[in-house]
Amino acid sequence: MTEADFPGRIRTELSDKEAADKTRKEDINYYMWSDRIWPPGLAPPSFNKALCQVLARIPEDEFQEICESVWFIVYNPDILAANVPFEQIYPSHSDVWKVKFYTIVIYHEALDFPHSALMGLLVHELAHCFVRERDYFADEEATDALVELWGFKDELKALSEHKAHKAAQVLSASSSEVPE
Repeated sequence: MTEADFPGRIRTELSDKEAADKTRKEDINYYMWSDRIWPPGLAPPSFNKALCQVLARIPEDEFQEICESVWFIVYNPDILAANVPFEQIYPSHSDVWKVKFYTIVIYHEALDFPHSALMGLLVHELAHCFVRERDYFADEEATDALVELWGFKDELKALSEHKAHKAAQVLSASSSEVPE
């Protein structure tokens, strides 16, 4: 018998892509509710939505490394301090394991960015986990190139435009305050 013999039957098997998408969604959900984001459960919806969308589009290998080694601290003006635990058991020989982790701090002002700019900021900071250049400018350039390679060119542009707009506002405000 085949599926054609049961035309009203609902297909319950998932294609490989559907199964991978479901697994990724489960992994993202676990990450979002784990201790990887501090304070737990208190990040604003704008941050959660942007990070979920970024994690859904990051390539698989990088996504797995992010899940293993990246933590976020989301600044909340109502929180006075946060203890972000990190515990790792090291083998007796230091050259056996190379342990690394990253903590990305998101400040309150960034939480008010337009959605695409916030996504651009998050993916840019995540890309820094995979780039190691000798100086700041080369590192920024390589990081932006990786962000574009991952398919976030529009979000990176939105971030750049938002930062330029903010800088123009600051310049305008400071020039209007100069006494004559």
